[in-house]
Amino acid sequence: MKTVYTLAIEACHGKSLFVQQDLYTLANKLWSRTTGKDSYFQLKTVSRSGTAVTTTSGLRILPDGPLEDVAPESLIVIPTVNYESRQAISKQLTGLGKEIAWLQNQHQRGAILTAHCTGSFILGETGLLDALPATTSWWLLEAFRRRYPSIRVKRRNLVERGSDQLITGGSANADTLIALQLIEHYMGPVVADQCARTLLIDRNDNRHLPGISLQRYQDHDNTLVAKAQSLIHNSFDQALSLGEVAEQLGVSTRTLIRHFKDTLGLTPRRYLQRIRVETAASLLETTDLNATEVMVHVGYEDPGSFTKLFRDILGTTPAQYLQRKRRANVSN
Repeated sequence: MKTVYTLAIEACHGKSLFVQQDLYTLANKLWSRTTGKDSYFQLKTVSRSGTAVTTTSGLRILPDGPLEDVAPESLIVIPTVNYESRQAISKQLTGLGKEIAWLQNQHQRGAILTAHCTGSFILGETGLLDALPATTSWWLLEAFRRRYPSIRVKRRNLVERGSDQLITGGSANADTLIALQLIEHYMGPVVADQCARTLLIDRNDNRHLPGISLQRYQDHDNTLVAKAQSLIHNSFDQALSLGEVAEQLGVSTRTLIRHFKDTLGLTPRRYLQRIRVETAASLLETTDLNATEVMVHVGYEDPGSFTKLFRDILGTTPAQYLQRKRRANVSN
């Protein structure tokens, strides 16, 4: 039996505590059904002192116990946290000294450490990723690279193996892909495929969501704007209105617009448009999707409006952009 330890810390995301546990639980059931053997994975949640922690959504989690030494090849799942600004995450990481030391010690004992999105920052603090390939969420790649210049930051794959004991992932389904890779390693491809089919996960799609050139808009100290940016980044392909963003942040739309203009020099609506258009451009460059498929992927339904906005921001139409890409590919 192999134990999976999920590290719970104050103000982490609840999803990052449960997704992989649910996958390993499903894998156990399929493993027992397929082989007739007992569960392969034992699941435990631990925190600094074993006391309850509260997630960003206010959910109170009572761990199974405090940090403890683990057996070699145990799995440790590192949670994700909010990234509101460089200063905010730096302060949070500084307060995780005990957890960082624990991760370092367990790695030395032979544990396998996994992290994705902002959890990669926690793993980066250990120094274990120095000189190794690693990744994080697409919109945090530059911030990750600046904070950890010794890490070989990768942007192509959604999951990167730095070593046999260190695995990092980007955003979206990276945590599920990490778990599925480990399930395949320990239980075999049959159980991993059954898990993926049950949850409708394409475990062969390891492409990183293309990054966009908006990192320059991250270098500021306005906490309100940073929180709004995080909400926009996480739902840019959905019909999230400015009013809904303002309501979630507890401010008026007028206040939100004023803060965006003062901090970034553009309105929230224009910021969202730039995210959508530059993401669309990246998809045209790095995937085989056509212009219509890309349009839908980034949240638009009307081809005329999308083309007009694309030309307004990038100076060319999606079709012209795609033709230029194809000519460049031929010349290369």
